[in-house]
Amino acid sequence: MTRGRLALVLLLVTTCGWLAGNLVMGGMVAPAVFSLAPPRGDVLNRALAGQIVGLALERWSFLALLLWTAVLACVLRLTVVLLAQRRRGLVLVLVAGALALLALRPLGHVAVVEGGQLAAELRRDAPPDTDPRRAQFRALHGRSMALGLVETLVVAALAVLAATALCRADAIPGRR
Repeated sequence: MTRGRLALVLLLVTTCGWLAGNLVMGGMVAPAVFSLAPPRGDVLNRALAGQIVGLALERWSFLALLLWTAVLACVLRLTVVLLAQRRRGLVLVLVAGALALLALRPLGHVAVVEGGQLAAELRRDAPPDTDPRRAQFRALHGRSMALGLVETLVVAALAVLAATALCRADAIPGRR
């Protein structure tokens, strides 16, 4: 197996793992936990649900960071191989995906951390619904969800690119 092909396989595996984790967290864990604490339900139940999802997100974020590092390493390796083969179009797509991930990961993490800190304040102080911090929390939550969706779409695009390249004999670096 050539280094380029190995990098494609690793890119596919890491992006699929990352994609699966994002889908499980955003599509299954958070909705399931919050379904036990309805929106207009007991404030303590909502706070506990938020803490549970926050803890799960914190742990997933660590694994996602490891996957992020592996994806960037694979993209770097593929970029070197593709540049040597003068495949600038593929390099452009890979680099664009990597740059998007470089920007999205820290932005999403900041929104999640700030939202978690604000949620802790709101649990502690139990302010009325009209408190401006509640609106700020909703804005941070919306931003982190939007960034997570974009991150998931970029990771999915990289997974599709890797899978397509593995299926096409002429697109696999080092394959004849």
